[in-house]
Amino acid sequence: MSTVIDSNIFNTLVSNTFYSCPLGGAIYDTEGNLIDLNKAMFAHFSLADKHDFIIEHLFNNIVLTDSLKSSLRKGDAIICEEPVTFKVEPIYTDEQGLSGYTLWLTQQGEKETDRENKLLMGQLNESRILMRQALEDGKLAAYSFSFDRFSTCDKKHCNRCFQFYGTTNTLLDKNRFICRALSSVRKPEDSLDFFYLFNKIRDEKLSSHNVTFHLRNQDGTYKMYEISGKSMDIDESGTPHVIIGSIIEKENDELAIADHQKSKDLSLLKSTFLANMTHEIRTPLNAIVGFSDMLGLEDDPEMREQYISMIKENNTALLELINDTLEMSRIESNTINWSYEDVNPLAIMHDVYEYASPRISENVRLILDDSPNVSLHTDRHKLMLILKKLLSNALRYTEKGEIHFGYQSLYPVSVQFYVSDTGNGIPKDKLGHIFERFLQLNEFEPGTGLGLSICKGLVTAMGGTIWVNSEEGKGSTFSFKLPITPPDTIS
Repeated sequence: MSTVIDSNIFNTLVSNTFYSCPLGGAIYDTEGNLIDLNKAMFAHFSLADKHDFIIEHLFNNIVLTDSLKSSLRKGDAIICEEPVTFKVEPIYTDEQGLSGYTLWLTQQGEKETDRENKLLMGQLNESRILMRQALEDGKLAAYSFSFDRFSTCDKKHCNRCFQFYGTTNTLLDKNRFICRALSSVRKPEDSLDFFYLFNKIRDEKLSSHNVTFHLRNQDGTYKMYEISGKSMDIDESGTPHVIIGSIIEKENDELAIADHQKSKDLSLLKSTFLANMTHEIRTPLNAIVGFSDMLGLEDDPEMREQYISMIKENNTALLELINDTLEMSRIESNTINWSYEDVNPLAIMHDVYEYASPRISENVRLILDDSPNVSLHTDRHKLMLILKKLLSNALRYTEKGEIHFGYQSLYPVSVQFYVSDTGNGIPKDKLGHIFERFLQLNEFEPGTGLGLSICKGLVTAMGGTIWVNSEEGKGSTFSFKLPITPPDTIS
């Protein structure tokens, strides 16, 4: 049952009770847009900004089910118990009727399930923040499109069939009329409509497809975009009900020369970062978007756990991608921070062994070979990073057998390190390209494809050399030499 109050009393309620209430609260306008959170809500989820709250829009989120949203539109109060328990009520005033909505977390004891729910909500918020930052840096937008919502779309609420993550153009702002905007701003010469992609996937029951189209900027010029789509929520007939994908800004031919000249004035770190992010970011982001949407619609606990597990795995993959890309960018732009000291390689090898041991499977033996006790003047952290990357690569492609690692002293010139495995080996046609960026021997294996490139870049910058000997089906040995005394340009 909804509450009817005078508008002055309502304003007093907002200014006094709402912000000082010890329970977490949120307030929304009549369209369901988030207006503000109180201090208790910020504190409960450790939020830095109100837009990091997972329910940023009442009618366009992954938390509320369609049935709850329907009840709310009818003017009914609702209670949601996952991922945390909260209540949403419409607020009415005498003068204007519906004035907005309030959301309140319910008072609960500190049960174990409450702590788990709070942790889950925090993880989802972290995923959104991380995804938003990556999308903004990469000129990329991710989206989900619902055919079921589109069938009931009208001019007032026609943006409900979309959920956008990131921005590519002001006309794609989620608060605008998405359907009308996309159907009217494409370039007149384009024969394909934006929604041609969705219709083709649904009608031909394709697993994925992509097209290009144009959108007009505020200054009247046009930019080219590539939109990809992948079918989800497929029914028994093979027809998808949801499509997820990405929208990538493409360079126009007439602007390519000017943009190329302008890029020379940009730092190599930024240009490399953007190139790498747009190249590899789509897979984990699409997975995060897709499984997050499905999580809000799934009631089966076992399936929810699977979706949460997939979200976590792709969060890890996304973090690895960002960290590796930044490291690679620093290498190529020669902005590495060095910290050289006299180190004992044997101590480093033991530390690396402790790092890798928990990650090996039961069918693989990790063996640290006997190595001499020598001294090496090098960057301890960079040496450990190289060894960890090489060991991670060996673990990824070795299903059974042994992985040996160690070093040999070539005093007084250098120390030669090695990581040898009995894994899959490297095909001859890829052996000469193994240290190139984004090369993966198996596209179904997890990883960024940057690890070996980072190893080569660091070894080269440290005045050393790196190489590989491999035979397909028998295994690989990665070796690298580092000078006992580094070049003067580094130290």
